[in-house]
Amino acid sequence: MLKPLKSITKNDWYIKVKGGSITNTKIKYKNLLIGGVLIILGIVSLYIGIMYEETWYINLGLAGVFIGLVIMAFIPSDVINLDVYVKTILSYQSYINNMLDALNMEGNLIFIPPYENLPKGGIFIPKYKKFSINLGIFDEKTFLTQNGVLITPPIGYRFVEDFESYSNTKLEDTDLELVISIVSSVLKTFGLIGGIEFEEDDKNIKIIIEELKLSCDNKCIIPCPIVSSIIYAISISLNQLILLKNIKKQKNYIEIDLKKLGSVDEYLW
Repeated sequence: MLKPLKSITKNDWYIKVKGGSITNTKIKYKNLLIGGVLIILGIVSLYIGIMYEETWYINLGLAGVFIGLVIMAFIPSDVINLDVYVKTILSYQSYINNMLDALNMEGNLIFIPPYENLPKGGIFIPKYKKFSINLGIFDEKTFLTQNGVLITPPIGYRFVEDFESYSNTKLEDTDLELVISIVSSVLKTFGLIGGIEFEEDDKNIKIIIEELKLSCDNKCIIPCPIVSSIIYAISISLNQLILLKNIKKQKNYIEIDLKKLGSVDEYLW
């Protein structure tokens, strides 16, 4: 049985919900500024690298932008309004997606569960639709590779920490049905979704997320932090690489199609 969620203290970021609407929101603020500075510096480095064809500056710029986005999204510290927070995250998310599109990243996202080389897992964006992955060459310092881009820890990582903390459950020790229940309960408590439903067979998973507070559709290479955290939690539960096949936005919900790619061991060469 799912254990009751622990109360959220003033040291945590939280969302109070009353009658189904968000009435008060507190998230941490200090790192929003830090993340913004990193993103700006990353953009400058990218510009220099592109102008002078310096790969080192391009890699540094990409890393700065991604790290800044992660800091802004998941290590918040004083108080800001949820609307401001969401608009800020979505604006930088849009920039990231445009940048990846400019880099001609054609493949669908692959969510990687934690393993020895990547203790916090990751998201791999293949350069081509037909791809191969050797997880043996990845580590926590890997970013830009010949075959694509690696993001570690994955976007949504801090939410996964919350899933485990508030339920007092390790996701890797839990079957998928219970993991979906935990994820749905925590995100509903935060006021970020209305609920989650899913269907599973041997090779595929379909996820329905109701009343998602952040916009998300198939136009985005990188999904919003909420969607990313849900898919990452699934990859941890199954201990498999998960391919994001499709995101379809409907009126009151989004529909996500996922494909199981197999265990980490199958991709260690």
